[in-house]
Amino acid sequence: MIPSKNIKGPTRRALLLFQDITVLRVLKIRPSGCVALVLGFISLLVLTSVGPVAVYAPPSHNEGCMDLAIELQKIYDSEINIAIGWFWDGGITLRLGDEMNGYLAEEIVPTVADIVPWIQEAIAHFYPTSEYATGLPDEIRERAANRLFQPPTVGQSVTCPFCGAPHAAPPGMDQLFQFWCPRCGNAVEVPQPKVQ
Repeated sequence: MIPSKNIKGPTRRALLLFQDITVLRVLKIRPSGCVALVLGFISLLVLTSVGPVAVYAPPSHNEGCMDLAIELQKIYDSEINIAIGWFWDGGITLRLGDEMNGYLAEEIVPTVADIVPWIQEAIAHFYPTSEYATGLPDEIRERAANRLFQPPTVGQSVTCPFCGAPHAAPPGMDQLFQFWCPRCGNAVEVPQPKVQ
């Protein structure tokens, strides 16, 4: 705590604000952009008016992005396909899989911070023996084993009953009713889920 009882006026207000700033850093809440610039300026004022109490370093813009970049590189190195997309304020759509082979799971998350946890659990659930999944902490793998994932709304993966080749609904189609298997040439009718 900052000994602010003996300090009066604007310096005391700046110290109290500086105390709140250090709490933000301890809780790992990362202000960015103009907020970081203002907080850095306030901390400079505090340090020059009362001496060195603590040092506040504004976070780098790349600090939070590096975790995502590192995880995406690990997933890429494990040759696991994912899709990340968004449309304005509709949330961030995450899909495990790809357009050619189909998607296994899909989720819409509200923030970028939710991307890595969902992808980690989805990979641990659907690819538990992959290099990426085996490198995850045990608690994530245990949570993923019991988690229920939403089936994809587009590009659902289906398998040819004749030859076992994977097939996906073409982009833009919500449901797949029938397809010609490119591997064996047979026509396959896809059973539709029953509405409850």
